[in-house]
Amino acid sequence: MDNLLNPGGRTVIAVAVGACRSVALDISSADGGHFLSSI
Repeated sequence: MDNLLNPGGRTVIAVAVGACRSVALDISSADGGHFLSSI
């Protein structure tokens, strides 16, 4: 958990969040946008 406190850890988190958003967008695109509108 110490890695979360340093800039490198924050970068990893940012990349992970970006990946999650990318996956969410892919799902919503395949689902015709219903996925995002249901959040």
